[in-house]
Amino acid sequence: MWSDIFDLHLEFAGDESEHDQVLLRGRLEDRAFAVLYLKQHTLTAYFAINTGAKEFPALQRLIRTRKDLTGKELQLQDPAAAMKGLL
Repeated sequence: MWSDIFDLHLEFAGDESEHDQVLLRGRLEDRAFAVLYLKQHTLTAYFAINTGAKEFPALQRLIRTRKDLTGKELQLQDPAAAMKGLL
């Protein structure tokens, strides 16, 4: 799901209803960030505001493949780290 509202681009994918960890990728103050929802070290959903579109395919693939992201928390939170590197 995505929407453009005024100067905000919102994007959401996955199911955040069950998660045991929430990570922030980026900074709220910059008005460009993604909230990542994980359960047992796998990405289950994301909610992004003004995040670069190049990240969305990798995030969606991580959700679909249920890749184990154990130990990758710092990389997930670093907006300078390429999401493709996690695939």
